[in-house]
Amino acid sequence: MRVTFLLILYSISFYAQKDTIQLKEVLVLGTFSKKNHCGYNMTVIKDSILHSYQSLKEVLQQEVNVYFKEYGNGMVSSISMRGSGASHTAVYFNGIAINSVLNGQTDFNTVNVTDFNSIVIKRGAGSTSLGSGAIGGAINLQDKIQYKTAEKINIFGGFGSFSTFLGNAQFHKSNAAFYQKHSVSYEQSDNDYLYLKTNQVNKNGAYSKFFEKSVLGYKFKENKELNLFTTFSNNNRNLSGSLTAPNFSKLIDKNIRVLMRYKVANTILNQTFDLAYLSEKYQFYLFKDTDDFSFGKANSVIAKYHFNYFVNNKVQFFGGLDGKFITAKGSNIEKQQNQQAEAFFVSHLTPNKKLQCNISLRKGVASNFNIPFIYSVDASYTLPDNFLVKANYSTNYRLPTINDLYWNPGGNPNLKPENNTSYETSLNYAKNSVSASISLYYTKSKNLIQWQPVTTEFWQPFNVQNVVSNGLETTFSYQFNKWNFTTMYSYAKSEDTNLHQQLIYVPMHQAMANISYKLQKWQFFLTQQYVGKVFTTSSNSQVVPAYYLANFRLNRSIPKLNTIFGLNVNNILNSYYEVIAYRPMPNRNFQITINVQF
Repeated sequence: MRVTFLLILYSISFYAQKDTIQLKEVLVLGTFSKKNHCGYNMTVIKDSILHSYQSLKEVLQQEVNVYFKEYGNGMVSSISMRGSGASHTAVYFNGIAINSVLNGQTDFNTVNVTDFNSIVIKRGAGSTSLGSGAIGGAINLQDKIQYKTAEKINIFGGFGSFSTFLGNAQFHKSNAAFYQKHSVSYEQSDNDYLYLKTNQVNKNGAYSKFFEKSVLGYKFKENKELNLFTTFSNNNRNLSGSLTAPNFSKLIDKNIRVLMRYKVANTILNQTFDLAYLSEKYQFYLFKDTDDFSFGKANSVIAKYHFNYFVNNKVQFFGGLDGKFITAKGSNIEKQQNQQAEAFFVSHLTPNKKLQCNISLRKGVASNFNIPFIYSVDASYTLPDNFLVKANYSTNYRLPTINDLYWNPGGNPNLKPENNTSYETSLNYAKNSVSASISLYYTKSKNLIQWQPVTTEFWQPFNVQNVVSNGLETTFSYQFNKWNFTTMYSYAKSEDTNLHQQLIYVPMHQAMANISYKLQKWQFFLTQQYVGKVFTTSSNSQVVPAYYLANFRLNRSIPKLNTIFGLNVNNILNSYYEVIAYRPMPNRNFQITINVQF
């Protein structure tokens, strides 16, 4: 096992002193600030919820009502938000984009969330402030540094069905000037569940996952800090087969992420300097017991300068420069180097207490294609009786990936960036223990990159597909005494404009309902999910049926021992369901956990 330690970190949260222009409060407007996206709906999942899950896929699927295309339990998992493709949701690590530069996607089963402080989910397009790929939505994994005297050790362990074992150890110590947190996580499973309605089991599905994470922070002065964040992951997975064909292959993914951040915060001007290094590598074994494999690897060096300038309480500016240097090579890719540089600018205006809005611009240059000029406008307005209306309009883009450009045979270096136009409006209500929202959106994408057959054996990507997506999303939450109810529903119609058919593996209907109840030292959770049918062919002639799932979770705390015992029962109705055609998902299964804090 490889251990990665980072040496000095920086992240800031502060309140400014009043000066002659009488700013009420200095707020750091980062790329995931709600203020910078006032016309969008954003969701924050806190660490109290994250500790109940292992992978990013699990927490988003059960807490946020998004769809995942998953090739069997624990296998490769990609997301679809608002009917978009897997490469149209951008994932960030403390504000640094971590989607693979090789294929443009994130495998959500390879991202551990246990030791992050929060996750921010932004629905809808946001390329002006976030960059390439943020068309369907964006997700940011956040660490929070607090300079206060504290010290704790947390040990978590569990075991469950299919010979699954998991564990996590975390150490945290901090004072008024220094912060450190280190953690390691491990999970393994035979993953040999029975295929319901058959006499088969999930063969070749075993996996193991190792994660290491460190967060360090040092405060030089009241307004200056240096932070360092690092993660290392090693995912070793056999790739299970289907009902119609066995599989004997294996995939090993390794990722290293290092981010150093220096920040200076003053009353009027805040500045952030980021330097990041990202390394990704995969090895694919067609037959797991052989030494022959194909591989791909890429390294990215990212430099960022961001600033917030506060003119007064009504006018604030946020902007910056982003630079990226990429090298990549693999079995099907000769060594390549790409350079990109982009600038963006956001003006945040608050004309009165009821209205706030943003005007955003972005432009970039790259060594191998033209990055388009894009812009966006978003606003929110407070109505009487606790209602809030939001709206946004944006143009967006996604750059071709290394595989799209240089894969041999087939890569197309003449590809253009995909471009997109999005509209959205929403109505929100919040009062006391009730909150609700409804959002309507429309998005049109052009020049989508699609791999097509040139001959029977040769495929190549082209800018050919145009897609129109529209839909609605609703949420409702209610708290009553010790009860908490949350429901979500989404409708997504996403069509290829040439075929006028729903895109494959995009459900039109999806819903979820979460219920929790706390009784003294006991806490009960029930999660219910409904996913509508999805089409598996572009002609919409074949489908994977809709399915309904119910999962139950029980926690029992023992305060004197600083211990929490947990019981998870997944698929409590023992339902047969598939996410990908002919790949059954697990039957009813159990997991018992213990969490001890010292």
